[in-house]
Parts: sequence; structure tokens; C-alpha cells
Amino acid sequence: MGEIIRFPNKFEGQKRESKRVEKVKLDLVKTVDLRGFLEALLASSGPLVGKKTTEAYQQLCGGYSDRQIVEMINNSAKSDWQKSPGYYLVLLDVCYKRNLFEKEL
Repeated sequence: MGEIIRFPNKFEGQKRESKRVEKVKLDLVKTVDLRGFLEALLASSGPLVGKKTTEAYQQLCGGYSDRQIVEMINNSAKSDWQKSPGYYLVLLDVCYKRNLFEKEL
């Protein structure tokens, strides 16, 4: 019969460091501010971007994970919203569709 040879484990004796990922939750105050900003903009100027641009944003945002969407909204500022209102409108729409308001990611 064959003999079982135990090869040394290079991790033996070392503590494994686990990467701790902090949980994130959507900043509801910022989300309300973003929504108010976009609604006011829509009311005053109409559609923010064309249909093709909206579709491109939807495809882009649809590929983001829930966590990425939450972090993008949480880390955004009013100046970001002003630069790309159509993008943030689509991002917020994805947020609603995925019901990310109460989730902790």
C-alpha cells in the first residue's frame, strides 16, 4: 500500500488575516436631497438627457453591484449631480428598482 506524505503547509502557524469589509447603508438624507435636486431640475428644464444616453446609463448602472450603487450615491456631492444629472437620475432609479433603501450591504 502507498504511504501518505504530508506536505508542509506554508500557512501553518500563521494567523490568517481576514479582510473585514465594513457594511454600508444608503444615506437617506443625501438620497432625499439628490431626488429633490433632480426633480427641481426636471421641472425647470424637462428631460435631462436623450433617450440613447439614458439607455447607455441604464446599461452601465445595471452592471453595478448594490454596494457600488450605494457607495456612489453616498460619496457624491451636489457638484457631481450638476455635472451628470442624467447619470444620477438613472442611478437613483436603479436604487429604487433594487429596493436598496433599507438594505445593509
